[in-house]
Amino acid sequence: MAVLPDKMDKISIKADAKTFMTFTNVVLPAARSTICKVFGDEPVDGSRFLSVFNQLMRNSLGCESVIVNITDCVSSCVGTLRCPGLTNLELNVMVDFNTMNAIIANHPRLIKLWLTASSKGWSEKEDESRQSIAPLNTSIREVRIDDYTARNPSSLQTTVLKYLMLRLPALHRVYGLAVDSSRLQQFREMQFELLPEDILNLVLDNLFPNFMQLSGWKPLLHILAICQRLRHLYYPRIYDHVFIDADFSSESANVLSNIALIASSVYPRNLKIVLQVMPGGYELLQNAVSIIEQNSTALSKVDDLGILLMGRLFEPTNAQEIDGIEAKVTEEVEKMAQILAAVKKLDISGNGDDEIFPGLLTKHFAAQLQKFSCVSYDVLSVPTHFKQATQLHIRLFDYNDGLLRICPETIQELTIYNLPPECTWNLFTTSEAGNVVVPHLHKLRLGYVDASEEAEFNEAMFSQCKLHFPQLERLRLWGSPEYFPLLKMAVLPENMDKIVLSAYPDAYTTFKDIVLPPARTLQCDIREGPYTYKFSLRFNGLIQNSQSNEVLSIRMSAWFEDLHCPNMTNLHIDEPVDTQNMVSIIKRHSRLQSLSLNLLADSVDCSKDLEAALNGKAPIKPLNTSLKELYYNGYDPISPESQEAIQHLVLQLPALICLGGFDIDAKQFMNGYLPQYPHLANIEFQ
Repeated sequence: MAVLPDKMDKISIKADAKTFMTFTNVVLPAARSTICKVFGDEPVDGSRFLSVFNQLMRNSLGCESVIVNITDCVSSCVGTLRCPGLTNLELNVMVDFNTMNAIIANHPRLIKLWLTASSKGWSEKEDESRQSIAPLNTSIREVRIDDYTARNPSSLQTTVLKYLMLRLPALHRVYGLAVDSSRLQQFREMQFELLPEDILNLVLDNLFPNFMQLSGWKPLLHILAICQRLRHLYYPRIYDHVFIDADFSSESANVLSNIALIASSVYPRNLKIVLQVMPGGYELLQNAVSIIEQNSTALSKVDDLGILLMGRLFEPTNAQEIDGIEAKVTEEVEKMAQILAAVKKLDISGNGDDEIFPGLLTKHFAAQLQKFSCVSYDVLSVPTHFKQATQLHIRLFDYNDGLLRICPETIQELTIYNLPPECTWNLFTTSEAGNVVVPHLHKLRLGYVDASEEAEFNEAMFSQCKLHFPQLERLRLWGSPEYFPLLKMAVLPENMDKIVLSAYPDAYTTFKDIVLPPARTLQCDIREGPYTYKFSLRFNGLIQNSQSNEVLSIRMSAWFEDLHCPNMTNLHIDEPVDTQNMVSIIKRHSRLQSLSLNLLADSVDCSKDLEAALNGKAPIKPLNTSLKELYYNGYDPISPESQEAIQHLVLQLPALICLGGFDIDAKQFMNGYLPQYPHLANIEFQ
C-alpha cells in the first residue's frame, strides 16, 4: 500500500521465503542501506522466488549498502540471484564451484561473502590451479566458508584457498579454511607474480625517482633474483641507468660509478651525475667527464641526462679568474656534449649558487632538447633557443627580454617562474605584432614578477598581438604584477579543463572587457589588498561564464560583500568570519559545496536556540544549500560561544557530510540532536 520516498536512510525486511514471493510487482526504493533476511526451511519454487526477489531489488544499485541473507530453501537455483547493488551476502546454502563463480561475477560491488561450500566442481580444479588464472572483476575483501565437506579436506581446502587468492584481487581475509599462514603468504606472493604485465611495468618504472644516487641503485639488484619473470621485465630497466657520484672530501676527489657493470651488456639510456663539491672541486667535474669519455661508445645512446649539483665548483675572486674558470668548464661541457649527442631530456637541480656550469650545459644542449627543467640556477646568460622543446620548466633570474626563445610549433607543456610581464609576447616570436598560433600547447603555467620601470604597455599593443592556444587544457597564472598581459593577448579555447588565477585585487581591476572561457574548474586566489567596488565589478565580469564551471573555487583574505559569485562551489577565507557572515554567504550561494576558514570570529550566543531545538520547542529550519564540507584550518582555540554557534549552523545544513577542525564532541552532539535532525547521521566528524 505504501508510497515510499526516494533516498530513504534504511529499509530492513525479515520474512520467510513464501512471504517474499507475495511481493510481486513491488520494487524497493534506493535507500542508503537495505537489509533483506530470508528465513525458513520449507522448500519453495526457487526460480519463482528469485524472479520476485530480483524484481524487488532492481533499484539496489543506488544503495550504499545492501545486505542479503538467504536460507537453503532456494538452494537449487541460487546462482541466478541478481541484485546489482549487493555488498554483503550470507548464504546458508550448499554452493558448488560454478554457482559461487556465477554469484561473484554477477555482483561486482560485493565486499563480504559467507557461504557453505559443497565439494562439487572443486576437485577437478586442483591441477588447473597451477596455471595462470585471470582475476575476477570484484571488490570482495572477506570470504567465510563453513561446514566444508570433502573426502580429503586438507588438499581440497588448499585448492579452494588458492583459487580465492588468485581470482579475488581485493581479498584480505578468509575464514573457515584450515590452512596455515605460510600457505596464505605463498598464495599472496603468487598473486603478485600473476599481476598483468602492464601493472608490473608501472610498479617497476616507479622504483626510479628523478634523481637517485648509486647507493640507492645497488639494493634494486636483488629484484633480479626473485623469479625469472621479474628478471625478464626488470633487467632492461636496472641496466638502463648509469650513475656517476662525485664526492669531494678534504683529501681527494672520489668518483664512483656503476658503468663497469652495465657498459659490457647494454646501451643505457639514462645518465645521472651527482656532484657534491666544495669550492675548488673542479677536479670532480674532470673525473666525471673522464668516465664519460672512457665509455663513450656505451653512452652514445643516452637520451636522459640528470645533473644534481651540491655546492660550487669554483670560488672566483675577480673578473679575470671568472673568464679562466669559464674556459675550463666550457672545455669539459663540450666534451660531454660531443659524446652525449643523443640527449633529449636535461634536468638540472641543486642547492648551490654556481651559475657557470648549469648555464654552459643549457647553452650546449638547448637546441637538441625536447624536455628541459631547471628552477635552481640562472641558465640564461646568453640568448637560448629551444628549437625542439616539447616540455620546459624553468625559473628566470634578473631576466632580460630576448634571452629565451620557444618554438611555438613544438611546445606542449610550459612552466616559467619570475617572468616580467613585458616579456610575454617575445617568448614565442621576434615580430613586433601579429597572430602567433601555438598549436600543441596543453599546459601553460606562468609566474609573473613586477614589470620593469622601462616597460610600456598600451591597449593598441594588446589588440595587435594575439597568441592562439587551440589545444590548451590547463592555464595557471600567478605573481605580483599590475596585470597579466597573457589574458589580454591570449585567444583561449572553450571547455578547458582548469584555469587558476592568483593575484592581488589591483591586478583584477585591470581585467576590463576580459571574460574567461568556460572551463571545468575555475580557481581564483585573491590575495591581501583593498577590496573596492571596482575590483568586484571587474571580477564579476571576469567570471560571468562561471555557470558552465563544474567547480568555481575562490580563496580570499577576507570576504567582500559586493562580490557576486552565484555559481561558486568552493570558498576559502583567511580572515576572521563569524557564523552570521557564514549564513549570509551560504544563503547567497546555493551551489556552494565546500567552505573552509583559517580564523573564526566571536559569534552571537546561540545557547537558548540550541536548548529550544533540543527540547523540540523551536525546531531550527534548514537552509536551502548544497554545502557538503565545512572546515576550520586555524590554530587558535575556538571559544565556547563560537562552538555553540557552529553546532547551531550544522543543524541548518541538511547536505553536510564532513565537518573538520571544530573539535565538537560528536557523540554528545549526535545523542542530543539526532532524533530531530536525522541528517546528522551522514556527517563525518574530523
